[in-house]
Amino acid sequence: MRINQKSMFNKPPNPYLYGGTVAVVALVLIMLADYPFIGQVGIGLYALLAYWRLDSGQVFRLAMVSLAVMLGALVMGQGQVADSFSAYAFLLFMVGVFVLVRELWHYSQALRSERKEDNAR
Repeated sequence: MRINQKSMFNKPPNPYLYGGTVAVVALVLIMLADYPFIGQVGIGLYALLAYWRLDSGQVFRLAMVSLAVMLGALVMGQGQVADSFSAYAFLLFMVGVFVLVRELWHYSQALRSERKEDNAR
């Protein structure tokens, strides 16, 4: 069985990387706001963008950054900021899992179609 070179694990560069980077910077600025509701709405909008345009690795990296900020806030004694960023990290990990499931679904569909093509030959 021949695996397509454009599979999930051997992808070409993402053309939406610039837009994704802008979205990440905007989301971090929103999360730094004093209102947790605004941060959660920002993560919801980022989830829509991530589900259709970004890969799961970028979402998981942002979740890890949120965890690091939460730990830094705890060390500095900023309990409310740490609470907000722990909720943001949880939401981002959930979004990352949904995006990863979508990627794996598309990857399995590509493998099935290649398998059908190989069997037809």
